[in-house]
Amino acid sequence: MTLDGSRSTTIVRGAPRALGRTNWIEPATTPLRVLQCGRIRTDAHMPPVHVEPGEFETALVCLDGAGWVRVGTERFRVERYDTIYVPRDTHFMVWSATGMVDIIEARAPVEERHPLQYVSYADQQAESSVQHPGADPRSCVMLGDHAAAGRVSVGVIAGDARDAGAWPLVPDLPGAEVACCYARVPTSGQPMPVEWTDGATSHLSHVHEGDLVVGPHRWHVDARMSSGTLAVLWMLAAEREVIGDRFRLPAHSYSRSRIVP
Repeated sequence: MTLDGSRSTTIVRGAPRALGRTNWIEPATTPLRVLQCGRIRTDAHMPPVHVEPGEFETALVCLDGAGWVRVGTERFRVERYDTIYVPRDTHFMVWSATGMVDIIEARAPVEERHPLQYVSYADQQAESSVQHPGADPRSCVMLGDHAAAGRVSVGVIAGDARDAGAWPLVPDLPGAEVACCYARVPTSGQPMPVEWTDGATSHLSHVHEGDLVVGPHRWHVDARMSSGTLAVLWMLAAEREVIGDRFRLPAHSYSRSRIVP
């Protein structure tokens, strides 16, 4: 892993490729203080990966492949971008029966124990298109305002990179930390440019597929040079835990996750 950036934004290059569970970003390695990220990669030849989250609530988002997640007595099959919210102090395990599964952990410490939740990416997209036909179809919030969580929210922005329209930005919330994983980038043969601002100073860099960008930033896609899919997984953590209510995301950006009894 290498770092590239400035005071407010850091690009974490070299996504973890090792099988098993790997810590990706932790306090003191990036500008983040609350949000932590990990990665679980496993296949059919490996035993299940067991995790004791302790004080952390955890959002598990499937980046690629298909696999299984067990939380307590509940078992879920996950495919690309499906999301599971795991309460604090709740053991979970991840495994794959066939092929590789690649899962990101977005976690933050909380005091309250919220319910287990499951969000299907396909179902969430379908519901969003019906409930909010005017919303940008490329943006899909997996854990948002209606999710029962203390600090963490996650969403996916995905679509054809040749689309010349303006791409939606990651929600910009005061007091929230943000990290974006570039799950897929356009196949232009060149890394994709991103830019951010520290006060009056602008910075420009580039990302490859799998890079993690910590901090507020924008990305640009040159429709003349790019083809294929752009997919960005964004993860937010509130500065403080909100008991009994969620911090507000922009209009049309809330999810209705399924609470598992």
